[in-house]
Amino acid sequence: MKEKILGYTFLGPFDRQKYVFKDLFQNLNKEFKKYYIIDLNCLILKKKNINKEYLKNKNFFSPKNYAELDEFLKKYQLVTFISLGKTFEYFRTLYLFKKYDVKLILNMSIGVNKEFKFFKKKIFSFKNEKFSFLIFRFFVMINIFPKIDHMFEGSLENIDLIKKQIGQKIFRIFPFINIKYIQNLHHINCRAYDSYLNLSNKAREDYIVFLDGGFDHPDVKRHGIGQSRKNRKKYYFFLNRILLLLQKFYNKKIIFCVHPKVNSTVIKKYLSKKIKVIKYRTQYYILRAHTTVSHESSTTFDALILKKRLININSRLMGPFYYDRNKYYPKRVNIPSYEMENYQTIKKEDIEKFFKNKDDLYDDYLKNFVKNFKDYKKIYFGKKNSSLKNKYDNLPGTLQILKTIKNQYF
Repeated sequence: MKEKILGYTFLGPFDRQKYVFKDLFQNLNKEFKKYYIIDLNCLILKKKNINKEYLKNKNFFSPKNYAELDEFLKKYQLVTFISLGKTFEYFRTLYLFKKYDVKLILNMSIGVNKEFKFFKKKIFSFKNEKFSFLIFRFFVMINIFPKIDHMFEGSLENIDLIKKQIGQKIFRIFPFINIKYIQNLHHINCRAYDSYLNLSNKAREDYIVFLDGGFDHPDVKRHGIGQSRKNRKKYYFFLNRILLLLQKFYNKKIIFCVHPKVNSTVIKKYLSKKIKVIKYRTQYYILRAHTTVSHESSTTFDALILKKRLININSRLMGPFYYDRNKYYPKRVNIPSYEMENYQTIKKEDIEKFFKNKDDLYDDYLKNFVKNFKDYKKIYFGKKNSSLKNKYDNLPGTLQILKTIKNQYF
């Protein structure tokens, strides 16, 4: 009988994974004596030694070819966290996962609504992605590719959208026909709730903080805009003006929190010397922000859960996909939003009017992401004697995930 193991399967730099899911890795070490980090960069992306500093770790597995992955899966019964794409380069790996009955865990606790209808319309305008996705879904339906065994979702709105998918509807009516992609769906507290649970009393208002997800984010290029030097100069010219204007309004230092996927060296060339560029410390500075500024970013949610002042900025320089996507938070939470090219129209008194009732505006949105919202308000904002009906629901989301996996498989 094969040894059953827990894995974490990923692409890209492992440092980024540890940063984005640091609470998960901290709790993994507490809940499991042994687990494998499975690096597929060499196999799928053909990138060697991207995580070479970790290769000496005996529980860090980086297959050089599919034969090595095949041997590994023969040896172990794998239950793994996964975040792989649905395009052709992933198909062979997914086939092997199905062949060896790998159980897939999807962690979507990040706290972002997907607006599935909007993204379907935009993403599927790219012919290759649309075609590969249709092939992927067909292979899932006929059991050539694996389904997601457990998905942990931080948004009630997203859960409602998933439940409306055709496979979910058919299964509810005809339980003997199972073509749904998500087999078991769980609502958990979002990642930002975890991160700030014991830190909210340390919040301060020291900085103007920009949450990067802008012009130099890789997805901007992927979704149809060439990152020309001319457009880059224009974008950062307007961004400089906006951030320096806010500094003038509030007399606070400016912090530019670079997205983990972006090269900070490139960005520094275009920014004022008055703007401090920081990477991998976004949560630290959100906690200490007076005002946060962003386009559309997963860290925007962190600012919301801490009730920080949040200003949205947008520009057609980022291309039509991101220009539309950046409208999400102003529309959903009613935060102030400005066209970057019209930075002269930004007035301090207008910003102040917006934030007079921000707590009520934020609360309406946050109810989607915290399982016991009343207790969130008590825990985060000073009333520590809340009596929870279900203490398990108010565990950090990562512990909810790991305890479910432990009970299900180990």
